[in-house]
Amino acid sequence: MRYKHFIIRKFINTIIKNGNKFKALNYFCDFLAIIKHNQKGNALDNVLSSLEIIKPTVSYRKLKKGGGKFIYLPKLLTTENQYKQAIN
Repeated sequence: MRYKHFIIRKFINTIIKNGNKFKALNYFCDFLAIIKHNQKGNALDNVLSSLEIIKPTVSYRKLKKGGGKFIYLPKLLTTENQYKQAIN
């Protein structure tokens, strides 16, 4: 199954339990139906706009300096990684 938007694939892969992708797809479709019923407009656009608000732009990378000291350096995330971290 291929979907047009990588966010749909990420949501479904996050929901999957015991390798049952069809059941995860049904859960995701039910999720979109609930959002469409509660809010007006396109459900997927509402989900994308919500993710746009909460997605992080920076992550921290751990760098070992010296013996046992660690330094955390900021690292900019790509847009796909921003959405992936927002979903998780």
